[in-house]
Amino acid sequence: MSNMTDLVSDIGANSCRCKERQSHIGAVVKDVAAGSIADDLGIRPGDRVERINGHAVRDMLEYSYLTSDCRVELEVERNTGERLVFEIEKDEDEDLGILFTSSLFNGMMECTNNCRFCFVKQNPPGVRESLSVRDDDPRLSFLHGNYISLTNLSDEHFDMLLKMRLSPLYVSVHSTDPWIRRLLMGYDRDIDIIGQLSALTRAGITVHCQVVLCPGINDRFELLRTIADLARLHPGVGSVAVVPVGLTRHRDRLPRLSRPGAEDALVTLEIVERMQVQCLETIGTRFAFASDEFYFLADCEIPPGDEYEEYQQIENGVGLTRIMADEFLEILREHGLPEPEGVQDVSIITGVLGAKALEVVLAPLSRQVRRRIHVVPVKNSYFGDPVTVTGLLGGNDIMEALKILRESRTANGTGPIRAAIPDVVVNRDGVFVDDISLECVKEKASELGIDLAIVRSSADGLYAALTGFAE
Repeated sequence: MSNMTDLVSDIGANSCRCKERQSHIGAVVKDVAAGSIADDLGIRPGDRVERINGHAVRDMLEYSYLTSDCRVELEVERNTGERLVFEIEKDEDEDLGILFTSSLFNGMMECTNNCRFCFVKQNPPGVRESLSVRDDDPRLSFLHGNYISLTNLSDEHFDMLLKMRLSPLYVSVHSTDPWIRRLLMGYDRDIDIIGQLSALTRAGITVHCQVVLCPGINDRFELLRTIADLARLHPGVGSVAVVPVGLTRHRDRLPRLSRPGAEDALVTLEIVERMQVQCLETIGTRFAFASDEFYFLADCEIPPGDEYEEYQQIENGVGLTRIMADEFLEILREHGLPEPEGVQDVSIITGVLGAKALEVVLAPLSRQVRRRIHVVPVKNSYFGDPVTVTGLLGGNDIMEALKILRESRTANGTGPIRAAIPDVVVNRDGVFVDDISLECVKEKASELGIDLAIVRSSADGLYAALTGFAE
């Protein structure tokens, strides 16, 4: 096996923090694409890929590398214990068509920090299992853009990470001041984050950073200094996102923290915009970007698209509103502004933050058309009102919103109700954060006489909800 695959897999295999999740080596098949090579071979969900070309498979990086050849030997174990070996001849880089239950097959490096704002520690009872996972694995950072802290890596593992050269990586910095970062993240040893980032960038690894802003701790001057320190590492450090701390109502016995208010948001935006001007002059990029939520908190306009440059922090809620608004406007230019009679009367159920974003996105529509669109902002009773993102709405909150919608329409004597919810509210198994299934919510909607569709969380999904109402 090549050195590259040895290095990649060893990050998980050699970590003492992975032992509980490491009892089985192998990749469990979740699904098989119809008509694919795996489908033709009879591979099915529940099977376990044990070895490829004689080597144990330990993560998706290694799997992709080993299956890229024209000839592949695949050793599979059925859940009955039967072992099968397949000799495969295929085109180079042709995918086998297998979807696995996880990207990591040999254990996941977990977070060992004691962050003041750890969202997992603020979970309500009965939360979906995946939301209780505290991952801190560089492979997941590379594969999925997950943010990592770099605090759980021994010197040996950090050297291994440098040799792997997985790029880009996403790192939670929060502050470049060692004392403040340690206060926020609660790790138990001295860590030089600037030194770590410098080493990564010297190895040719691009890093994107984030600052979770906690008023009174890492804001104002500390934020200014953190952005300036990180900008000195450009172009290796490609960008930094500033996002507000997320707090739920489940914070008993946790350190006292406060959410940014309107004034905090305004000051934060002033600092970010000041640093953008400076960075644009000195390093040719705005470099620092504030999440959409800060603009809504401060009651400021979302910046134009060119100010987000390449949207490198889109998964962090930075520029989501602008890119959706611009894409929606492009769809309107292509298809024309819909006439009122061409728009179905539809209620769009979303989170409080999503409702504010939709105000921006739907602005180009005529007043007559907007009258046919009812944006229904739903407060989050499961995590608490401070949690406003749509993706964390529970199934029970959605069902309660449907009930209120039904009662409202009945009182007004209107006709059939069509409602849409964005697909971001469920995972790929169709489960909400409170472990309620999508089927359960659809059944409730049917009982209430509501035609409910789940639509893509995108501009074309929104347009389809308005004009076609098809899943």
